[in-house]
Amino acid sequence: MTEAALRVPVGLGHSLREEVFRQGRHEYVALGLVASATLAGGETLLLRRIFTLPEDEYVDAPGHDGAWRGAAMIPAMEAAVDGGLGLVVFHAHAHDGPPRLSGDDRESAGRLLPMFAARVPGRPHGSVVLSRSHAAGLIAMPGAPAREMTLDVRWLGASIVDWRAGTEPRSSDSSLAFARQRLVVHDRGQLTLGGARVAVVGLGGGGSHVAQQLAHLGVGELILVDPDRVSRTDRHRLVGMMTLDVLLRQSKTRMIRRAIRRIGMGTRCETVTERIPGPVALAALARTDVIVGCVDNLHARADLQELAWRFLIPYVDVGVNIRAIKEPEPHGPRV
Repeated sequence: MTEAALRVPVGLGHSLREEVFRQGRHEYVALGLVASATLAGGETLLLRRIFTLPEDEYVDAPGHDGAWRGAAMIPAMEAAVDGGLGLVVFHAHAHDGPPRLSGDDRESAGRLLPMFAARVPGRPHGSVVLSRSHAAGLIAMPGAPAREMTLDVRWLGASIVDWRAGTEPRSSDSSLAFARQRLVVHDRGQLTLGGARVAVVGLGGGGSHVAQQLAHLGVGELILVDPDRVSRTDRHRLVGMMTLDVLLRQSKTRMIRRAIRRIGMGTRCETVTERIPGPVALAALARTDVIVGCVDNLHARADLQELAWRFLIPYVDVGVNIRAIKEPEPHGPRV
């Protein structure tokens, strides 16, 4: 069975699960509007919005637990057309473990997916079953026939202990490695940190601290983005910088990568010496689990925010711009 990813903002996720798992006379559904992207080499669905059906739109149909009037889908279909988004029908099987598609699920998808594709061509469409711990469904990606897929669901905004745990042991793991933070995130959370890919954009006074602290936490991979080389004015601000770096005009990315290797927690580093929104930098950021912005200008912040929204990537802004003023200002910049 093919695997794809599904990214769900945690607020939408709560509403989705509340609807499809609620008890009542019927098997309840939610209609999701989705976009798609290829991220980290895999197909990913991005949930943008959900529609629920009023109770009086469900009907009793012999042999079918979940049946509803076709007109009930019109608001969702109109919104999909207006937004250029795909349509996915979600329902639930209330058990743990991977859900199995029933014959009724396949028959329903066989009717709905062609109708969705006719209304909004060139977009992903599908029928997805949620269990309490997994998801699977029939998904038709743009330009491809419907395939049965398991879905790796990421609830964006959830605690790290609710992320999917990594499976590969870290070279730095031992009985004492990360012992204190394991009291908080436990072994599963530490495995998740070890499997995470985090981007740090801007490696100045803030970014140099952030990147190295993430390495101390045991994050598996860091993508370091900064186009600049160090200068004498950086000497007192960049953690890990040496006087020799100034003489060599060392790039900030190489300097921070060296510092992270010296920490010795096994964190891998990818360096990008390009300004946002350069194509290489954007392609690297699209593959991340979290973006930490440490930039000091509003244009770069806007670009990062747009990228994070487009691909549903959690974005943390810790950038600081400190400047001297001669006269007090009544209003400062706001984010």
